[in-house]
Amino acid sequence: MFERLARLFSFRKDQARAEAIRLGIAVSEVWRDLPFFSRGNHSVTVNPGSCVRYAIKRRPGRQPAEWSFLQRTRREGAQYPNNWFFVSRYGDPPDTLGHVLTKIAHEWDGELLEFEALPGEISAFWSEGGGREVAATVAQYLRDLAEA
Repeated sequence: MFERLARLFSFRKDQARAEAIRLGIAVSEVWRDLPFFSRGNHSVTVNPGSCVRYAIKRRPGRQPAEWSFLQRTRREGAQYPNNWFFVSRYGDPPDTLGHVLTKIAHEWDGELLEFEALPGEISAFWSEGGGREVAATVAQYLRDLAEA
């Protein structure tokens, strides 16, 4: 039984990765600080772990230049539904970016997914589960964030 589940997970992961690459997303395995939630999502600890990074180029001049959209709890400062936390040294997001973040926060309440923006790119960090459809959703989030 366990072997069958492992093969299914691996198949979905392979499908997700193939779809991301087909959509022009750069894919890499990374090590970073990840959230680990308690039962009921009342608290979170952040520890180093392995995940997958999907990245695309960002439209030049987008503001704020750097930000993160993380899965945390209200205790850690989450301001969006489903325990999403926007952090930037530049303050609150502009309206266009805020609308995209709100959409993501309402739609995504499951597995690990976090975003990080640098001046030249947007990255999504996630567990790469769910197959092609979920990879396409994450890719669309990246495109929306890159244009916001």
